[in-house]
Formats: sequence, structure tokens, C-alpha cells
Amino acid sequence: MFYTYDNAETPMGAWFEKGSRSWRFIEWSLNIPWFWVTIVLSDGEASWTDTLMFYLPQDIADLIEQRANNLKAIDVQLVSPPRMNGTTKWSMEPLAEIVSGIALETSRPVHVYKCVNGKSYMDEDEVDAVLELKNQRIIFSASMAVGGHDER
Repeated sequence: MFYTYDNAETPMGAWFEKGSRSWRFIEWSLNIPWFWVTIVLSDGEASWTDTLMFYLPQDIADLIEQRANNLKAIDVQLVSPPRMNGTTKWSMEPLAEIVSGIALETSRPVHVYKCVNGKSYMDEDEVDAVLELKNQRIIFSASMAVGGHDER
């Protein structure tokens, strides 16, 4: 999860929505993926862009459902740690799809992250390849993000 300290808070929160707060920085100390999500919203007269950071895939699906009436576009990028992407650095890649399911090999719940560039990753630490899944459910799909959810 993201966290920060009181001394990082800035007084800008009052400029935005009532009850909001803002910080100069946040920290991420976990070696797990997170998501950079950019959405375009519209009230029928004007459009605006918001960017959010999530670490739970289900939060992306919840956002799409909650903002369905005024969500016009969404772009989700996977921010993956080196142990996941096979490099020595964190990487940010546009996502085509997030699928959840149970890994047949381990019987553990997992997420598969399918990137636009054709690469796929999963959050199962003990395997190097994307496993076959049972009980698959699409959490996010770029091709249907503004139109609803799909189950396989």
C-alpha cells in the first residue's frame, strides 16, 4: 500500500474537493506490482482527466463500475517490480487485460497481467511462466473498460 508522513502533507487539499488532502510524496516499500490509472470523465458539457494509483486489481474494476455514468476512457499501466519483469528496475507498461483465477499448478489465487506489447506477468512468486487458470474472471480489459465487465 502507499503511505506517507504528516510532514509530507501540503495545504493544497483545500483547493480540490472538501475533505481531500495532498502530499508532496508517498512511499511504496513493497515488492509487488501497482497500477497507474488515467481516466477521462465527462459531465456532458466538459471533460477532464484524473490519474489514480492502485495496488489492488479489484479497485480498478470498482472504479469502472462507480464511474460508469461519466467515464469516457481509461488507461491502466502496470508498474512491475524487477523480480516480476525480469530486469533490475521497476517498469511501467500499458495493460490490455487483468485476469484473476486459480492456478492449476498451485491451487492458489493469482492475477495475470497481459500487456499491450504482448508480454504477460503474474503475481505468483514461485513460477517463471504464466500458468493455466481455472475459474477465470476478467478484472479489467482495455477493449471493454467503458462498457462493462466480462466473465469467462
